This record gives sequence, structure tokens and C-alpha cells, in this order.
Amino acid sequence: MSTERASAVTFDMDGKPDGSGKDDVLVDADDTVFSSRTTILSMALPQGFSRQDLRSIKLPAPAPQFGNPSPLGLLGFALATMVGGAQKLGLDEEGGSFVSAVAMILGGVAQIIAGILCFYKNNTFSLTAFCGFGLHWFQAGLTLSLTLSGIYLPSSTYNGLAGVYYGLWTLFALVLTVATLRINKVMTFTLVHVVLVFAFDIGAQFQHWSERASGVFTVGATLGAVYLFAADLINELFGEPIIPLWPSEAHKDDFIAAKGYVPRVHYHKEATSSVVQ
Repeated sequence: MSTERASAVTFDMDGKPDGSGKDDVLVDADDTVFSSRTTILSMALPQGFSRQDLRSIKLPAPAPQFGNPSPLGLLGFALATMVGGAQKLGLDEEGGSFVSAVAMILGGVAQIIAGILCFYKNNTFSLTAFCGFGLHWFQAGLTLSLTLSGIYLPSSTYNGLAGVYYGLWTLFALVLTVATLRINKVMTFTLVHVVLVFAFDIGAQFQHWSERASGVFTVGATLGAVYLFAADLINELFGEPIIPLWPSEAHKDDFIAAKGYVPRVHYHKEATSSVVQ
């Protein structure tokens, strides 16, 4: 496809269609981004090959962009943790069916979906955390549902096995907590409370007071997740860190808000370059 000067616009890094910047992005009339003008004009051209001939060069399709799945995962995590913690604190000890549904759908399915989408965002930490916690909540909800329906009855060794299970989850959450030291302080706060929740869940298999303590720490985990949810969603939409996350020094640059507007791109399998002369 050939695009004449009148039907093409260049956007500089400030989002202004003046075409004056060296990193301008060439956009045709239907908002298809073809290439950086600097890249095209700096190409080594064969002898006898003019810049006009660049119009016939087909560039590879740009990589597709995905939305941020983290708010969805944090939403599911926060709601499931809140409901599970409320039951531990005795607010609704008889509401097992409701708790199991929330655990499986919001705590399980929502987080697993978010985790899988994080794979396409090249985000290993969120992939591991969301899928891991999502599978845990789905298992917890399924076990509770089977118990309430009478299909599954805990054996005499259930408490000991559950204690080992929660011990491993404590270790898993601890590793994630160490990883958050390279991300931001709010996430560290949230994961520290998750570690304490699992740690007291070990004791809850043998002492009732430990279950209450676990419920108390779910409050901190829930508040941290809600804060992260709000920050992820609002900061991205407004394009600046309205809600602070206190990033680690190693990743502080990643949290600097984008100052320019990048036009939305419609992706095509093939695109032909166009040069504004």
C-alpha cells in the first residue's frame, strides 16, 4: 500500500503531529504504524535503490499489545481473601457455600486467567503468583464444596497433612515476598501478611486461636491487594503515578509515568512502509 504525504502523519514522542522529532512514528490515515522514520531513512540502501523504492518494502507486523491483567488478578485475590478471612474471624461460620463459590470463581478462576495473561506480558512474577494463589483458592473452594455436600469427609490424619500443606505455602509465599523487594513496598507489605496468614493456618489445624490470628492478617493482605488494584488501574489510565507504590531503587525508572500520548495502533499481518519526504 502506498501512502502519499497528504494521508500520512508523524507523531513525535510528545504525541504532537509535527513530525519534527528524530524518533517520529509514521502513521497512515487509518492509524496503522509502519515504522520509525529514523530507522527507514538510516537503512543501508543497495546501489541504484532510491528512497522512493522504500514504499514497496514490507515490514514485519508489530507485536500485539495486551492490556494489563494485574487488576483482575488483584480483584479476585482481594475479594477471596476478604471473604475467607471473615469466615476465620467468625463473621459467617455457617456460610460455607458462599465462601466456596467466591474462592473458586474469584479467588481461583479470576486469578488463573490473570496469571495466564501475564505470560503474554512477559511477567514471570505475576504469572507465578496469580496462577499459584489461584490454584490454591480453587482447591480450597473445591474441598469445602465436597465437604459440605458429604462427598468428601476429612480423615483422622487430615490436620497433620493440612499443616504440612500450609507449611509449604508459607515457604512459597516467603520466596515471593523476597522477590517483591525488587518491585515495590506495597507489594512487600501485602506478601508479608500473606506469609503470616499461611503460617497461622498451620497452627489453625491444631489450635482455634491460631485460626483467628490468621483471619486478622487477612485484613492486611486484603488492604494491600485493594491498594495495588487501585494503583495499577488508576495510574495506568491517568498516565502518571497518582497513587504511589514506593518502588524499589532497582525498578524506580519503570514507575516513571509516560509523558506523551501514543496513538492507538490497529495491527495488520502485513504493512507497507511509507516515508514522509
